[in-house]
Amino acid sequence: MTESNDVSQLYKQARKSLSSALTDLSEIKIDDEEGNRYLAEVRESLTALNDRFDDDMGHLDRHAEWEKFTIAFFGETNAGKSTIIETLRILFNEKGRRQSMDANVATSNELKAIFLKGREELTAELHNLGSTVADQILALSGRVSALATASQTANERAARVASSAVLAATRRFWMGGLAGLILGLSLGLGLGFRLF
Repeated sequence: MTESNDVSQLYKQARKSLSSALTDLSEIKIDDEEGNRYLAEVRESLTALNDRFDDDMGHLDRHAEWEKFTIAFFGETNAGKSTIIETLRILFNEKGRRQSMDANVATSNELKAIFLKGREELTAELHNLGSTVADQILALSGRVSALATASQTANERAARVASSAVLAATRRFWMGGLAGLILGLSLGLGLGFRLF
């Protein structure tokens, strides 16, 4: 039996049960006035329910699609509608959702492998780059040491040259000053000394 026949059978049984209950109520005879009033209220309620059920069943018979059962979720944004739907799809092991999850696991594993490979390559490249930079720093350190030594030697030479120049200037000063003193004295005294 198909799903639509099953549902139709259920409604037919419900309709038959309501009709039977109405028939049974109409056959009940009560001598008490209050009991009859109560029984009349129950009959009216049940008759209204039966009429509404018949109307609803007629509407469903005309408009319902029994081959596919659909449930609609509605609500505010971020209320959790999609979360409930996805949870139901997982709980009922829906084929499409299972395939999607399997594909995501495969994709996740592929991405993890790509990441690990990239990380290893990056680590090796950083190690090589670090070694190259360390070698360059070591070479620069040697050059700086050589430059400092050369600078120190040049400074020492410059200091010796400056010292020599100062000594020479001092000598000239003293010699020139002494010669001038002697010349001045000789001129002043009228002596004719000769220097050198």
